[in-house]
Amino acid sequence: MEISGKPARLRVATYNIHKGVTAFGRRSRVAELRLALHRIDADVIFLQEVQDRNERLARRLDTSPQASQLDMLSSSGYAHRAYGVNAVYPHGHHGNAILSRLPIGHFANTTSPITPWRTAACCTPWCSMPRFSRA
Repeated sequence: MEISGKPARLRVATYNIHKGVTAFGRRSRVAELRLALHRIDADVIFLQEVQDRNERLARRLDTSPQASQLDMLSSSGYAHRAYGVNAVYPHGHHGNAILSRLPIGHFANTTSPITPWRTAACCTPWCSMPRFSRA
């Protein structure tokens, strides 16, 4: 987001990272995802299926990063982040995440039932927008 004499713009993106692994979970693709997020160059990115902890996958994949997926993905120029857990299992958890160049004042992770046995979740941030003068 650049603020000069021109109107400010806010670039927003959403990306389902499918738990950061390739099809059938054969290898980690977090490094590739980090590069893709850098290329998108959005001010705020909403991520689905971020696997912040998966001990079973970390043991199985030799290339699995030691840092969490959220740590790795936010290191591409996003100083502010939020994470909401949507599913918990014995070997880890996954959920929604927000990466932002703007400060996140607070966030809410809410779930809504889709069917009696399935829910959907939404992670909503409240960000601080910089002030700028109007011409």
